[in-house]
Parts: sequence; C-alpha cells; structure tokens
Amino acid sequence: MSSPTKLSRRHLLATGAGTVAATGLATPANAATEEPFKARKVDRPRRRPNLLVILGDDLGWADLSAYGAPDIETPNLDRLAASGVRFTDAYSASAVCSPTRFGLYTGRYPGRLAGRTRAG
Repeated sequence: MSSPTKLSRRHLLATGAGTVAATGLATPANAATEEPFKARKVDRPRRRPNLLVILGDDLGWADLSAYGAPDIETPNLDRLAASGVRFTDAYSASAVCSPTRFGLYTGRYPGRLAGRTRAG
C-alpha cells in the first residue's frame, strides 16, 4: 500500500491561485452585457391555455375507467378525458414517487435531484 502524498502549504496556495486565475480567464468578457431574450409580438389576441394536469400518487391505467379500468368507475374524469387530449404513454425516471414530485415542482430531471431513493 502506498503512503499518502504530503501537500505543502506553498504547493496548495500555488495550485489554488492557478485555479482561480484559470477560472477567471475562462469567463467570457461580454457575459455581463448579454441581451435578454425578447419574444416577437403576435398580432392575434392572446388566449390563455386551457390545461389541466391531474397527478395521482401511484395512479395506474387500471385506476381510471377512461383508460380501460374494468372495476373502477370514474364518470367525471371520463367526460373530461373524452373532451380533451389524453396522455397515454409515460416514462418513469425512478422507481419511487418522490422524484416525480421533485421534477414537477422544480422542472428538473429527477436523476439530478436529491430524493431519488427512499434513503434520500
């Protein structure tokens, strides 16, 4: 087994100063003057989207009759599904439910968040 390498104070300070200098040089000079994105004007009047997301914890295809559930009747959700667009295919990025919630709340991928497992 090899012995741990000793790091002198002088070497640590020189390495740290070099890292700080390299980071400063890598930053673009015009980053502070960048113009924000502006959307084009639209001539037609704006309509707010009519969007409804229903998220049920541990909800599967066999829990809503609109998706073919044989034993559960959900007439109100069936009418809602018949008058709109139904979401029929999904991909789960985790085996537990909390990453789905984190992803919806933050807009980030569940794999990049804490709470991917029961242990956190």
